Amino acid sequence: MTRWHVVVLVALGSLALAGCPKMGTGTGGGGSPGGGGGGASASGSLTVSASVSFPDPPANVAVVVDGTLEVGHPPLAACAKGDVSSELAIVSDFRDSCHEMIICGGLVNSFSGAAVMCLINAALGRKTGVDNLTYKGNGMYQAGDVMTMTLHLGADTSFGKSGDIIPFDVLDLGTYFKSARISASASFSLGGRGATSYQIDFTEPGPGVELLGLGANPPHPLPKVDFQAMATAFGNTVHAAQSITVHDEKGASRIDYSLSAPPQPLGALFGHAPLPMQLVNVAATRGAQTITVTNWAMQYQPGSSGTLDGSITFEVRGGAFPYRAVFNYPHRKEPDITLSCL
Repeated sequence: MTRWHVVVLVALGSLALAGCPKMGTGTGGGGSPGGGGGGASASGSLTVSASVSFPDPPANVAVVVDGTLEVGHPPLAACAKGDVSSELAIVSDFRDSCHEMIICGGLVNSFSGAAVMCLINAALGRKTGVDNLTYKGNGMYQAGDVMTMTLHLGADTSFGKSGDIIPFDVLDLGTYFKSARISASASFSLGGRGATSYQIDFTEPGPGVELLGLGANPPHPLPKVDFQAMATAFGNTVHAAQSITVHDEKGASRIDYSLSAPPQPLGALFGHAPLPMQLVNVAATRGAQTITVTNWAMQYQPGSSGTLDGSITFEVRGGAFPYRAVFNYPHRKEPDITLSCL
């Protein structure tokens, strides 16, 4: 089982939880229908940190090596002809399009933290949201026309089996409790040490209360709720699957590709588990040139800023000469690029 923890420092009295802010603009307006009304307001402090169960690779401080910028392009001496810089432009355009993997991976990682902290953030009146990611219904969240993310169950519940889609918004407080109030001590630490409980009162449970590990019909009020246990249950039960579709035009280049990421527990992502970026298909052209991918082994690595790890190998044909390009992402946003003749 994934091991991770969240540390929360709270200064609270008794607060009404009116609704967990919706995804989308990040301004944290009211909850969705059934959430109970406008946003909560409160004074208090919140510090959140996650233990890294999946340690980040060491920071890569090496200078990027870009073979497309090398004077004379010695690796291509045996085959290059014509305007070499123009022939290599499709490589740079493809590299730029691959940056979408960092943007989308970062959205998924931000979502995992926002979802795990939904109740606490709502109690403190904090804005909870991820810019440009909105709930579309039936467990799906969308970022523009590039990325969709669908939430699945990682365990059986009364409303579905493991692997089924979670049919409601996990960032809507009404998913868990109706008309909830929370009572907590003035200050406590939730990280496996010290006091770890508070009380929640509510009129009735919401349809997704089981995601918190509280059963389908928890008593109310709920005394001595262990936030760490509740967050861990949620993080292990809610899994996110990701799909990325890129349609990118850069001058004469047209880059189209689709990626998928299999369902991953939100708790693991919050603990910095890498997110696989599996290639579904790719079609990239520039004039008569075409790209054929022969190897794709990529993953997004969460952390302070998010990076990519892995490699992409592809062949470029149809131009003045055929050649091979390799992108190596050594825990960095930009790849090292090497070229060779075919």
